[in-house]
Amino acid sequence: MPSRASCLVCALLLSAPILAGERPPAEGAGAPIDFSWGVRIPMRDGARLSATLYRPHDQKEPLPCIFTLTPYIAQRSHDRGVYFAAHGYVFLTVDVRGRGDSEGRFNPFVQEANDGPDVVEWLARQSYCNGKVAMWGISYAGYDQWATAKGMPPHLATIVPGASPRPGLDFPWVNGVYYPYDIQWITFTSGHASQEVIFDDDEFWAAQFGKMYSGHRAFGELDAIVGNPSPIFQTWVAHQRLDDYSSVPGITIAPSRLRRPMQRVYAHLAATGADGRNPPETSHDSPACGARRGLATVGGSPVAAERVSGTR
Repeated sequence: MPSRASCLVCALLLSAPILAGERPPAEGAGAPIDFSWGVRIPMRDGARLSATLYRPHDQKEPLPCIFTLTPYIAQRSHDRGVYFAAHGYVFLTVDVRGRGDSEGRFNPFVQEANDGPDVVEWLARQSYCNGKVAMWGISYAGYDQWATAKGMPPHLATIVPGASPRPGLDFPWVNGVYYPYDIQWITFTSGHASQEVIFDDDEFWAAQFGKMYSGHRAFGELDAIVGNPSPIFQTWVAHQRLDDYSSVPGITIAPSRLRRPMQRVYAHLAATGADGRNPPETSHDSPACGARRGLATVGGSPVAAERVSGTR
């Protein structure tokens, strides 16, 4: 069983309990805001994503909108929603397809290339939005910003990704070598509800992974050994190199094509890929992006989205 230290990069990249569990910002707490739960956002194929909407109290005019698109259940960003609404922004926390209260099936890293732009353009059409839409988030919610930006939705003003994984570079494998954390994360994001207690039980996972090692079983059997047979896991195992699957929209990202101001927020150990190379948000920058790099502690600052030119 890999030690906690050996899985640190994985945890920094994809673990919501570590990356999304920052202390809630005190500033703005208790301020009056307007709240709407269960807002439905239609996708191009008819599926509807579920969002929680936070707005400044008695909003008088259209405002910039910020949203996070997360597989870790929308309520995790409640504190952020309160913060942004108390500071004059509309904020939505959106469950990705197949998670939380959103419809459809969760297909990690693939679906956001279409769903992200659909959320952006839907938001831009709402009466409370002034047409400028920003994305904010870390971990998977950092990755899906890159996948969304790749689609060039017209009303996406900026992105503020943090500690984004790069599929094919540091997840679900490194140099073609998988790690048991893959099925742990898949279990965490299985079904519609949160599996956080299971995900956080280190002794449980050590014992489950130990079955594979002691039984000299193939890695491809790990999902069955753990007790969560997963088509997602089997798809990943079947594609050990960048190939036709990895090249579908959203899996590969070309930041050099982006023409948006952005601010990247990442932890020191997440500032390079697991093999020591740069992640997508720090490679192939274009001068036209107006990019600003931010080396920060895990989680960064909730005001990051406010400071990027192009939002207001």
